[in-house]
Amino acid sequence: MKMKLLSLFLPLVLAACAAPTPTTPEPPKPTATAEVWAIASQYKDCTGVGPMKCMYVTKPNGKQEFFYGSIQGFNYQEGYEYQVEVASAPVANPPADGSSIRYTLVKIISQKKAK
Repeated sequence: MKMKLLSLFLPLVLAACAAPTPTTPEPPKPTATAEVWAIASQYKDCTGVGPMKCMYVTKPNGKQEFFYGSIQGFNYQEGYEYQVEVASAPVANPPADGSSIRYTLVKIISQKKAK
């Protein structure tokens, strides 16, 4: 009797264990956004981990700030004022000492020699 019961329930137990578990859908990944920045013609002194030189940018809202990172695909040259379109996208699992945002040049709108 016990063998008959075991032979009936064993396949059910095995089938339940083999059933795929439902997965939680991943949240949507944030997409890149682009904005136009004006970049000053000279690096400015700023402080990160220590003293350093930073680009000085004006954001679309008019806020001026130091830019501590780099823009992939952009070769900044002092002596020129730039207006550039920059895309920003979150970095998945950024290093502890790195930025959580990746900046990439979309296009150089203007580059003119500073007066």
